[in-house]
Amino acid sequence: MNDVNGMSDEPIYLAGGESILEVAARVDRSYWYSGASVASQAKGVANAVAPLVLEASDVDKGFHMALRTPLADWLTEKFSHGVAKVTQADIDMAVAKCNASIPPIETVREAAETEGVIRVGTKHYWAQGLLSYMGERQFLASRNREITEALTYMLDRTTHLDKRVADRTKQITDTLASWAARRGYRPARELSVPVITPGSTYFGRHDLVIFRKPAPSIVIEIDSQPNERSVPKLDFAYKSGAIPMWIRWNKGDAEDPNTGVTVIDFCDVPADV
Repeated sequence: MNDVNGMSDEPIYLAGGESILEVAARVDRSYWYSGASVASQAKGVANAVAPLVLEASDVDKGFHMALRTPLADWLTEKFSHGVAKVTQADIDMAVAKCNASIPPIETVREAAETEGVIRVGTKHYWAQGLLSYMGERQFLASRNREITEALTYMLDRTTHLDKRVADRTKQITDTLASWAARRGYRPARELSVPVITPGSTYFGRHDLVIFRKPAPSIVIEIDSQPNERSVPKLDFAYKSGAIPMWIRWNKGDAEDPNTGVTVIDFCDVPADV
């Protein structure tokens, strides 16, 4: 059991009965006669140990992808003093570092009220969604007919319907981001969101978030065909106080998500150029 500082008196054992320290030592030994440099050996140990440290920490599994690279970099530096030098204190410190990687709710709240974005590891998160995930309830936003009509009108008359455009999803995103910027809003693309979508073990991303403080943010998913992974992200956005919109183009049919999500369909657009 870890104490409040994340340190432990006993080795942390994995499901197979092998401790993380034993794994580190075994990987060290595999390099002894390889001729690899100390830096390469340290990197090999770090890459073997990093996912095990994350599994042993209290960090939600959805954050593991964001924390894996910075943790491995830190471990590489820590272990680079030579082979067979990894100690239990090193492992305990790494676990503690993982547990301290998630920002406190006060920091997330401040980010939600200011920039709207907060970094966790290598990923930028929608701060309001992370705040909701951490247990702080948000006021539900009402559907906004004016926004829906404005976006539908604009998208229906822009070049994203041009068959010559190779990446129409990107063009729709660019069009929406420009629309937001012209109105003094702040668009942000590809923000991570604390929702594990079907078929994944890590958190997903929103295609576009438009910050409109003090008005509710607009969270947008853009799909060229029905995508079941968009539905839980949009439902989460609604429960987190945003106006969620699902823009679908190209082809296909899908069941609409829950009540709070607005769907704009352009599914009669041919798929082939």
